[in-house]
Amino acid sequence: MKQRMLWEALHFRQQSTLRLSWGLWQKRWCQSQMYHGMESQALQQWAHSVQLHAWLQWKALDTQLQRERATASWAARCLQHWAMRKVWKSWLQYVNQRREKQHRSS
Repeated sequence: MKQRMLWEALHFRQQSTLRLSWGLWQKRWCQSQMYHGMESQALQQWAHSVQLHAWLQWKALDTQLQRERATASWAARCLQHWAMRKVWKSWLQYVNQRREKQHRSS
């Protein structure tokens, strides 16, 4: 009887140790899975953040280039306008001088 009680106590101890170890392993495995999921989500958020940052930089550069093109276009139109104005003034002066010359000679 004493032997049987010793055997049952040993068996209970082994089962208890096994249950405790199994529970600890399950807890750590669940934590590992949770950390893995959190790490994966953090990586996705970081990648999204990097993509957003790159897109915002590209958008700022594109806006700057559009402004520069618009400024260059405006400058070209102004230059053309003032060049045409100068040409027309010279032409008008030439025509007036011709008229005056013809008027004097007649």
